[in-house]
Amino acid sequence: ILDEQMLIDFLIYPLAYLYRHHIELVLKTIIIIGNAYTAEKPPKFDHHLNELWGHARRYISMVGETGDPEPLDAAGELVSEFNKFDFGSFAFRYPVTKKGSNALSGVTHINVRHFAETASKLGFFLTCCMTGMDVVLDDKQEYLAEMLSEIVSGYAPGEP
Repeated sequence: ILDEQMLIDFLIYPLAYLYRHHIELVLKTIIIIGNAYTAEKPPKFDHHLNELWGHARRYISMVGETGDPEPLDAAGELVSEFNKFDFGSFAFRYPVTKKGSNALSGVTHINVRHFAETASKLGFFLTCCMTGMDVVLDDKQEYLAEMLSEIVSGYAPGEP
């Protein structure tokens, strides 16, 4: 595909949209896991990647042991790049805006190979964060269930 220029020009839109959508869904899942871990009320979701990233990063830092902030900073920069070009999840989905202007005005070239490699790395990193958080949440829930079981089984009616 990468050697066929006309095909690349045509396929960049669904390719970019699917990568963006994947990143959005992983960020939302991280937030859901973070909410379950902290018992906080979940925020209202929209398609604003920077806002989603702010919540997700807080939970990743809270639940995981992220001593080095550099990987999270780098991920945040890539999320911001996506958000800059496709703020509301419409630019890669539709060729024109609701007002009829070019959805990607000012963008004349996209290096498809670089885009795909970078978006894949971001998606992989976020998926790893999500999976790690899910394991920590499972461990916490398992621990609490064991503690509750010990408390209940150790309690005999009539004893102080």
